[in-house]
Amino acid sequence: MKSSLFIILITFFCLSFCNAQMILNAESLRVDMLKGQNQWSGTVGLSLNFTKNVNEVYNFNTNVALGYNGGENLWMIISNLNFNKAEGVAFQNSGVQHLRYNREISKRFTIEAFLQGQYDEVSEIDFRGLAGLGPRFELTKKKNEPNTSTEKDEKQRSRLFLGTLVMYEYEKSLELDSKIIHRDFRSSNYLSFSFYPTDNVTIISTTYYQPRVDKLKDYRVSSEINFVMGFSSKKESASSGSGQDELKKGFWDKIELNINFSYNYDAFPVISIPKTQYSISNGLSYTL
Repeated sequence: MKSSLFIILITFFCLSFCNAQMILNAESLRVDMLKGQNQWSGTVGLSLNFTKNVNEVYNFNTNVALGYNGGENLWMIISNLNFNKAEGVAFQNSGVQHLRYNREISKRFTIEAFLQGQYDEVSEIDFRGLAGLGPRFELTKKKNEPNTSTEKDEKQRSRLFLGTLVMYEYEKSLELDSKIIHRDFRSSNYLSFSFYPTDNVTIISTTYYQPRVDKLKDYRVSSEINFVMGFSSKKESASSGSGQDELKKGFWDKIELNINFSYNYDAFPVISIPKTQYSISNGLSYTL
């Protein structure tokens, strides 16, 4: 019964408009993973819709994010698939697969590397492959550990990160007249801000700036804001008793409401594709 309710709620809440996540944002998963070491973390989202009236409309979306925090080593795998078809025409057909590795050098300095493959039929991208490497800095100071058992252990309410990576990009277009292929080096810079106003609410804002190294006027800008709300207070769960209680979290303890807005600008997109794209989505996710 609960499984059926879960699927129904996801189908009801998941709405997507003009998928535009051409610069993948991995911060939501990373924020969850940084909460604890030596553990797996992840979310699974699914949306299935079919409408039959004058026309037939199909909508299929999946979002899988999985990672492992080994202390000094952090691994993340993300896979997104989106398909929307009406009247025999695909209005949305895209997918992204992303692998990222972080190596902590110090408390505020990390080296990260990533590989990514993606396609987007609507944006005329047959395949785009990325490989990047660079440093990541934490700009906020972490709270000190409590000195005594009576000292209150308050959660750090905000964190700010800066990343400056260099990446190689291979892009092949879907244009019928000529298969355009780009092989470029880009600087991938991002600023990520996480805010925790309450124990079960998280707000994450990430902005990317990616200019070509040899042609600075050829750049991409992406900004994304995520609002995540749990259905039960994590603070109450933590105070309920032993760690064994944490392993016995109920169904609703693992369900989260996600609201996402993303904005993308590409100074030199594939011909006939608008420079500006944006998306608004909301849905439910199940935390592993």
